Amino acid sequence: MSDAQYSENGGEQYLSQVETVDSVQFCSIEEMQATADAQGWSANYRQLQAGKLLAGSYAGACGDITLADEFVSRQIEVVGTTPDAHITVVAPITSARVWMNGHSIDKRGVLCLPAGAEMHGVPSENHRVLSMHVPITLLQTAGLDTCDAWTRLIGGESAYVELDGATGAALKRLMYAAIHESLPASERPYVARELLIRLNSIVGLSIESQSCVYRDSVAETYRVVERSREFIEAHLFESIPLGEVCRYAAASLSKLERIFQRELQMSPSRYILTRRLIAVNAGLKQTGSCSSPVATVAMDYGFNHLGRFAGTYRGFFGELPSDTLRSI
Repeated sequence: MSDAQYSENGGEQYLSQVETVDSVQFCSIEEMQATADAQGWSANYRQLQAGKLLAGSYAGACGDITLADEFVSRQIEVVGTTPDAHITVVAPITSARVWMNGHSIDKRGVLCLPAGAEMHGVPSENHRVLSMHVPITLLQTAGLDTCDAWTRLIGGESAYVELDGATGAALKRLMYAAIHESLPASERPYVARELLIRLNSIVGLSIESQSCVYRDSVAETYRVVERSREFIEAHLFESIPLGEVCRYAAASLSKLERIFQRELQMSPSRYILTRRLIAVNAGLKQTGSCSSPVATVAMDYGFNHLGRFAGTYRGFFGELPSDTLRSI
């Protein structure tokens, strides 16, 4: 599959059209999580934006290389780890940005993650990314482990590499073909080899590319976010002073604010409110017949001013809590 053949297929415009693949509509983040679990991805999903998700998740393989194509219509949070003994590559193919491990990435580049790396991402709404996991042994067998950048990646650092249009388009076209096109068995070894060669050249660029940034604090950032989330989820039924979150996460208030704004695109207070509103929404949908269910569920999650709560809820979900209850 040459660059010329890629160009004949319409290039990035072809890739960016979600309509080229049937999307799957999920009613909840739990259904999306179940699909990811069934496909063997080590990731947990949280919804950060109200409304029904429209999501598609598609897996493919090319020899020992495993690939995936994911589309999500609303802002989510993804926390997990990359597979052991693999290099993971994340490649957005739409204009929406993805914030992952302290990097802001878009379709102009790819993020390379080492084996067993902690992964934390927050895509914008209407995002679509291709990803692949490449066994390190496969790289070594192919003789592509001589680049210093591989040593750095295998040693535990992630790298974002901004690509020129032709290089990025060729890589993503190969990834897309391995997932969605019915390639003859005779072509798959060729495509796998091309993926390895292009990936190696891309990671090689990371040494020289000024747009490639190594983040030594990724693990620390991940721990702050993860411990903060852990504390918030455990205390959704209570008042949550930010000072307590800071103590549990071992971070100053300014550091907590900075990390949340960078990694989640919202303040810690907004994150707490978002998680509580989504929990109330789920609680209302699960509520049977009981006296004053809206007030009961709202107060369970710390909303003591019911009039103010109703306005906040409507601003987030586009309907009053009583409307949610009546729609069950």
